[in-house]
Amino acid sequence: MTVYPRLHCPEPGSDLSALITERLEGPALDAVGEVSQCAMRMGIPTCLVGGPVRDLLLGKELTDLDVVVVGDGIAFARELSGLADREMVPFSRFGTAFVVLSSGIRIDVATARRESYPEAGDLPLVEPATLEEDLRRRDFTINAMAIRLGPDRYGSFIDLHEGCRDLRAGVIRVLHEGSFRDDPTRILRAVRFRSRLDYELTAETGELLHEAVAGGLLEEISRERIREELVLILSEESVIDALAMLSDTGTWDALFKSSVKSPEDTGELFRQGDEALEWYLDCTAGSREETVEPWVIRWLLLGADTSPEVFASVSDTFHMGRAVRRAVGDRAGRYGSALEALRAGGHLSDSVLYRSLSGLTPESMVLLAREGEEVARRGVARFLTRLVDMDPFVDGNDLREMNVEEGPLLGEILEAIFEAQLDGRVTDRAAALSLARDLATASGKGR
Repeated sequence: MTVYPRLHCPEPGSDLSALITERLEGPALDAVGEVSQCAMRMGIPTCLVGGPVRDLLLGKELTDLDVVVVGDGIAFARELSGLADREMVPFSRFGTAFVVLSSGIRIDVATARRESYPEAGDLPLVEPATLEEDLRRRDFTINAMAIRLGPDRYGSFIDLHEGCRDLRAGVIRVLHEGSFRDDPTRILRAVRFRSRLDYELTAETGELLHEAVAGGLLEEISRERIREELVLILSEESVIDALAMLSDTGTWDALFKSSVKSPEDTGELFRQGDEALEWYLDCTAGSREETVEPWVIRWLLLGADTSPEVFASVSDTFHMGRAVRRAVGDRAGRYGSALEALRAGGHLSDSVLYRSLSGLTPESMVLLAREGEEVARRGVARFLTRLVDMDPFVDGNDLREMNVEEGPLLGEILEAIFEAQLDGRVTDRAAALSLARDLATASGKGR
């Protein structure tokens, strides 16, 4: 168990206003202040809840806030958004919304509510409730603490389920025995928090989790909801430990059977993938607009030994998104020939390198850099820094002025001229236009 030297475990009712000021920095402290001021203006009881309270007590950095209001959460979020440049997105079904402040801090606002589950795994039916009822519906005791932000008793600490005791003991505990049945995604959340915090599940919570997996409760929830939890797990620094626990509890097999790589085989693979991604980001710093998410690379590596067709099906089942779909499409198509070309190293002309890599996704570039090692990285770097943004000296309009009509021939001539440009056989527009005239004349179509 990790020891958190800054852990602060106050008694319920303690005033934590000084702790808030001491531990929160810049934008996070300003955001708490804005929430408090909004609560004062509207006269609505408002609390910081869940993960941010847990992390504040542990002495960890807060990047986003979770807020519960005993009243209309969407109206509160609308008031909080205030200035026109602040994004506010409501979710009327659940009485929730989020606000993104100009600092980048995201504030999730929820109406205090109670929940009921018609069937295991169903989305809950919600209705407004007291703060006490709202805290009672949460997943684990360490996520069921709150701090009042207004309109009165600012900073007062609320801990109805002994979350602080469990923080001190280093354990994760469900609030009631039906917790995993109500919401089986808590199986994945339990694994994620255990790995992130280096805590242990209590014996009872562990038994309930194993029973939930063995009872097939994961089959009762949508793949979209599982996908959300998988993305969070794959984004964790402690991802290897989390995947190992998913395997040990039978969760991995329940979700994927044998369609993706076993968690036991991921340690070195993920290390290489993370290192290749870091290399790619350094290589493209300031020059590429695409964002490559670490979880996407890790997910793609899990499918490295699976046929592209099967892995595409699994990825679509779990709604892994466009970046994954395109990268899997690369693997089914040009990825293999691109890797083979890159391994040719210095013997590869710029035009062949361009043909091999052009159109591949950034994720595929990262995977090529991992799999092909240093020789591949030199080729990828050459492509990214010298070739990918090269503008052709001539275009279709130039050829049409030479009486070359639309059609395959026009494309072939453009490709030949650009290949000559890539390989340095034409070095300016005048030389490219001259070559274009020669090719057009030789085809019998130009003048």
